[in-house]
Amino acid sequence: MDPVALWRALRNVLDNACRVAAGRVDVRVSVDQGWVTIQVDDDGPGFGAGAGGLASLGLGIVHDLVSGYGGSLEIRTCELGGARVRLLLPSAPPVDDWRPHP
Repeated sequence: MDPVALWRALRNVLDNACRVAAGRVDVRVSVDQGWVTIQVDDDGPGFGAGAGGLASLGLGIVHDLVSGYGGSLEIRTCELGGARVRLLLPSAPPVDDWRPHP
């Protein structure tokens, strides 16, 4: 994924979480079976219950950015009581032996 597009998407998700959180935002990044997962949980009021932000790109644009690179966006409730936003992105294939073969 283009680093600027990833930065824009993640910044928007983090801005949303930090704006509505009562005091806690957890961020987790993992790689499993060809997918990179970036998960942002907050202890706010839950998706759609917080105040909108003027600088927000909106989760629709985040969805468009992520899906344009073959990924997806998931929004759920988390154990903290607020929203869980997950960005699922295909990971880059492992780099094989890059040296030329004789």
